Amino acid sequence: MEHQDWIEVKWDKRSKKGRSETKTEYMRREKKAGRMSTVKRYNGNGMTNLEKKLEKSDEEGKLSHKTLPRDICKRIAQRRNEKKMSQAELARQIHVPVNTVKEYEKPRSKVIPSAQILNRIEKVLGVVRR
Repeated sequence: MEHQDWIEVKWDKRSKKGRSETKTEYMRREKKAGRMSTVKRYNGNGMTNLEKKLEKSDEEGKLSHKTLPRDICKRIAQRRNEKKMSQAELARQIHVPVNTVKEYEKPRSKVIPSAQILNRIEKVLGVVRR
């Protein structure tokens, strides 16, 4: 074993010499040395592209959440009650969780069922969504 070069290595949790630097540390070091710079891109009046798009969408009223139309919510609850079904029974028949059915019946619900689930509801309750 004399031909092998064994070097004694000590592991110390407090030592930071062998630690690799993070991306943030690397960028900070490079910026400080003057080898890197960052540029924030602006569009026209000092706004970034994202800020400009958001402002435009806000002016047009496009930033609101889509909701299920109120008449559909009412019809689902009304037909379910006419058939004397509980929300749990309806949920089981259309293969969704009970909380989802509760959300479908709320007037300003942000949970919008897919076309496939609406078709299942139509079949079970006989609701026409026109």
